[in-house]
Amino acid sequence: MYLVERRDTMTNQLLSKKTLHYLFIINRLHAEDISIEVLMDVLKCSRSTIQTTIESLNAILVPSEVIYYNDVYSLIIPVNDSFDHCIAKILDDSFELTLLEKIFFEEEHSYLTLAEQLFTSESTIRRTISSLNQALEPFDIQIKTRPIRIIGNERLIRILYFRLFIEKYGVYRVPFDESNITFIKQFYHLKIPFINRGKNLQAEKNFTLFSLVGLQREKNQHSVDVKAKNTIVKLLVNWMDKIPFWGINKLAKTQSKDTMTFLSNVFYLYLTDDFFAVNDDLSTKTKRNKLGKIEKFTTHVLVELNITVSTKLKAILVRDIYDANYGFLSLKDTWVNLTMNNNEYNNFYTYNQTLLDKEIIQKNIVEFLGETQLQYLPTTYFLMQTRLFNHSQATIIHPNIGVFIDFDKEFNDYLYNELAKVMPAHFQLINLADKKYQEQADKLANIDLLVTNIFNSQTIAEEKIYRVSRFFSEDELMKISNWAAEQLSLNKKIIEEKIK
Repeated sequence: MYLVERRDTMTNQLLSKKTLHYLFIINRLHAEDISIEVLMDVLKCSRSTIQTTIESLNAILVPSEVIYYNDVYSLIIPVNDSFDHCIAKILDDSFELTLLEKIFFEEEHSYLTLAEQLFTSESTIRRTISSLNQALEPFDIQIKTRPIRIIGNERLIRILYFRLFIEKYGVYRVPFDESNITFIKQFYHLKIPFINRGKNLQAEKNFTLFSLVGLQREKNQHSVDVKAKNTIVKLLVNWMDKIPFWGINKLAKTQSKDTMTFLSNVFYLYLTDDFFAVNDDLSTKTKRNKLGKIEKFTTHVLVELNITVSTKLKAILVRDIYDANYGFLSLKDTWVNLTMNNNEYNNFYTYNQTLLDKEIIQKNIVEFLGETQLQYLPTTYFLMQTRLFNHSQATIIHPNIGVFIDFDKEFNDYLYNELAKVMPAHFQLINLADKKYQEQADKLANIDLLVTNIFNSQTIAEEKIYRVSRFFSEDELMKISNWAAEQLSLNKKIIEEKIK
């Protein structure tokens, strides 16, 4: 089994030592309880310093809490909080990230005005910017002064802010003007062929946030170096009549060349194939070769998992896997260290229940894409499993349970309503006494299990029937629920045996 390298978030040099310690502690405690001696050894701190750090961390994490019991620390996250929210609260406490966010939205500041805005001293601003520049220098990014602004590798700058906002705010409450959010969302829902990517709510939120980052950077006159810019501009021109109102002005085909270039830079990520390609070889021949390998990889994985999907869904899977391994999601390790404090792909791969066999996906990545692509295994796994969630639910789970009592419609409906209260959510309960089921054949055509008082049935096998009398107790309801769960478990075992 390929093991994802566990990052304890000690590598991001943008953050202060204090924030790094917070992130290290919460990541370790999320995985396992640890002793104070381990923390002292890893963080190179005294016992009193660890205790003080935990106290200040707890003030941030409320209502979650780090507790000390039986010589070990444990992380307690109540039902109204989450691990992701804990990370977000730690990032919100970071002065370095607060400063970067302030610079992103307002580029007119001096040291003095920025200090006044952030309620700190001018020397603190100078010292923090100097520290940030040391961390950013290897990535060709720099914070300049007069006025204070961030410049350099524009692609990486946009990733940096995309990750900052998504980790700190999530995708629903991003700190952007509502009119800009509305404009970007409307653009997403136009019938523009976004390079064959399947649309869903998560994709829309990511598109919206990334485009908002691009919009703000373009407004501040920081542009990406767009390959094939003329082609993208032509594509936008062809769709310009369908682009909705932005403020009080309608964007039309008659817009100036500067406006078209501006928009092509904002939406560049979704109008090209390789915005964040790992290498510089973006020729059509190379791209076709990679897509061909991914097509074979996807085919073999689906066959081994015994999953049949539509041609359309398979094409979307191929695009997703391309994005994960060669496209805009395939971030270099050094970029990951700089921009990701809460890697949802690694977390999903490490902690989620397995619907897809990780070993099958890992083996086929090595065979068809090469061992070097194992660094993108968590992202590939995340995209495949989330795309197949609904498919798996539809094809494997949700058996239909019919309820039919022939002697009394009211009794039938009462039993149906009581069962609805106790039946697990993954069952589809069907009231066969409804008027729409007029004929016996119609009643039983799509039923996997049957709860009834009828003494015999020629349509459904006996082991799929639970018979009730003209009376039933609360215990009887739970017995029906447990029986249905056992039948589902047995059915899964039969399917697994057939796959083998």
